[in-house]
Amino acid sequence: MGDLLRFVDSVAASPTVRLNLNDETTWTTQSFDCPSPSLTRAASRNAMRDGISVASSSYDGRILTIRLLLQRSTQGLSATQVQALARELDREKNILQWQPTGATKPVFFTTYRSSMGNVKQWTTQAATREFEFELLADPFALGLRETLGPYTVNNDPAHATNGCYVDVTGVIGDVEAPCLIEDTGTTSATGGLLYIGRRTRDATNMLFRFQGEAKTGGTATNPGGAAVTVYSGSGSSNYVSQSVGAGASATDLATFDVVSGATDAQRIATRGRYRVLLFTKNGNSVSWRVRDSRDDPGFSMKPTVPTSNNTGDRAAIDLGLMDLYPPAPIAGGLAAPAPMGALTLALDAYNSAAGSVTVEVDCFILIPADDEAMIANYGVGGDVVYDGIDEQRAFMKETGADIWAGTANVQDSVPFAGTIPSLVPNTTNRLVVVRTTKMVGDSSINFWPSVKTATTVLTLHYFPRYVNVRPAST
Repeated sequence: MGDLLRFVDSVAASPTVRLNLNDETTWTTQSFDCPSPSLTRAASRNAMRDGISVASSSYDGRILTIRLLLQRSTQGLSATQVQALARELDREKNILQWQPTGATKPVFFTTYRSSMGNVKQWTTQAATREFEFELLADPFALGLRETLGPYTVNNDPAHATNGCYVDVTGVIGDVEAPCLIEDTGTTSATGGLLYIGRRTRDATNMLFRFQGEAKTGGTATNPGGAAVTVYSGSGSSNYVSQSVGAGASATDLATFDVVSGATDAQRIATRGRYRVLLFTKNGNSVSWRVRDSRDDPGFSMKPTVPTSNNTGDRAAIDLGLMDLYPPAPIAGGLAAPAPMGALTLALDAYNSAAGSVTVEVDCFILIPADDEAMIANYGVGGDVVYDGIDEQRAFMKETGADIWAGTANVQDSVPFAGTIPSLVPNTTNRLVVVRTTKMVGDSSINFWPSVKTATTVLTLHYFPRYVNVRPAST
């Protein structure tokens, strides 16, 4: 039996076959040419320096060239097959399955509307025709759908297992693959926010969780006594607190040593841009700010974030984006990057109320934002699907339904910002994950509770992408 080459209805182990191009009875594939896609680069040059500067690069579409032989006993039967081929080539999008002889698994090309090309009729055999045509296709061949998980992520950063993160390994393929994420762990009755940030650059060495009681400076104190159960960490001192006077600012309320004492690998890996989430239980009329402690407090450009929390719940406060020394390669990238030097982050609290208030710091988390990251505002009543495969969309579906079977009822769309993280093969994909819940019944409260006992259950689906034919296992 020769190569498997056929138009099918889906990327699946047993798809519906629309037209078999190599059954070796009616159709015989004489040749199938699928050269690797070309790489397109955005390069700039100028007369002031030698060489070029490559700003970006991407793979172009690819051209598949196919030669077919059609053999039928009558002209009528032959014409029917010619029509079937014309209809498949005329589809706006189609799927071509290919499995070379001896290969253990197939690959699938997404093709686009193409002409039939050159048709040669054999005069000695009236019902025999030869075809040669080109198919425009996406750059990568797709493997069968892979599923990873489910992964349970704990909302407590101090949890012994997957505390606000999960490491995704074993991703196969040649290049980065878009991902569909199923969130089946929505336990909130009110909905809320879901933060996911991906880091693939030396992900396991990245420092991103900092407990309040681990602060290294500032004016806040550890109150001691019994641990506050809504806060992360354990023991008698799992947070820090301070009273902030009316109209006063608490400069360096708490400072956190980010990299001192860390290994060089950790110092390098922690470079980058992050979204800072502060977890606190503070009074009304308090605004927060995070900054590099070396900044002049009076002239810091970092904005303040107002909060209002009088419920006793732990709140997640989004303090915005912050750069921690972007990666700095040495000698134009010809040598290893330098480790990050001494760095502390400072938390400032501002009180606009008439009297003093006591503020508390449980912890803060750095969500990677320089790779791929998203924030979604999910609802209730089903599972949430974040579809990075099909045009970056998010929606809810009925709980437990199989979206791949085509029977799941789709419910409300889910608003989100950012990019649904994709998966990179042959490396660790660290996903930093934080869930919050909505506050209902009090319009004066403008914060998002974040219960430390909450969990997020994620199942990841992707189609591995190959430059050519896929290996047996990777």
